[in-house]
Amino acid sequence: MGGVVAEWMGYRNTFYLTGAILLANGLMILLVVKEGEESREVGTSMRVGEFFSGVWRVASSKAVLPALALLLLVQGSTVAFNPVVPGFILELSPGASAGSLTGLGFGLLNMASAVSALAVVQVVDRWGVRRIMVWSGAASCLIFMSAVLLESSWQLVALMGAVGVTSGAMLSGANTVASASVSSGQYGRVFGAVQSASSMAWGLGPLMGGGLAAGVSNEAAFVASAGLVLGAVVLAGRADRLDSALNK
Repeated sequence: MGGVVAEWMGYRNTFYLTGAILLANGLMILLVVKEGEESREVGTSMRVGEFFSGVWRVASSKAVLPALALLLLVQGSTVAFNPVVPGFILELSPGASAGSLTGLGFGLLNMASAVSALAVVQVVDRWGVRRIMVWSGAASCLIFMSAVLLESSWQLVALMGAVGVTSGAMLSGANTVASASVSSGQYGRVFGAVQSASSMAWGLGPLMGGGLAAGVSNEAAFVASAGLVLGAVVLAGRADRLDSALNK
């Protein structure tokens, strides 16, 4: 939607649209979501220092740390190539509608990721997190490496959709392990640690991908994403705690 708005109404209006969506989300939470009294009491009684020290204890535990490392690597791989997509589209298909195709590609990526994550939840107990992450990671490596063979912008859009399938499976598995590794009373802390890992990936991934695209080529950003996923596959294959966390 953002790409279409940018081409039809100008890039500035995409920021207005984003602000309006965020405002609507905030109003919806304010008016619809109800928070229990118990949550308020806990929130007001805990000091800021205690909260961050609790998050650190959870994040650095042997049960949660592998899941956070996987999240960092997988999320980083899915955003490392983000800055190069519009330029890569124009390189593959000069004169193409880069804004619309970029929006379509990321839309497919995120929708495919959502569907894949839902599917993983249904089979994770039967197949195991490690198997899911290793096989989906191996497939993701091949998909990223195929970027060097692309000949048209539509092939790039299709590649992004395929990345969504594999990354959704891996991210869902890592999130499942992270939440299953702690008691219900520590969910807030582990979700804070998960968000921190995700934010680090969003900050470092595009920086790395954009630098490689500027210094080497657009394809180099996708090769770097393949390297990050390969690291996640190796880590998943060696982390004995992935499946044990779900069976404790």
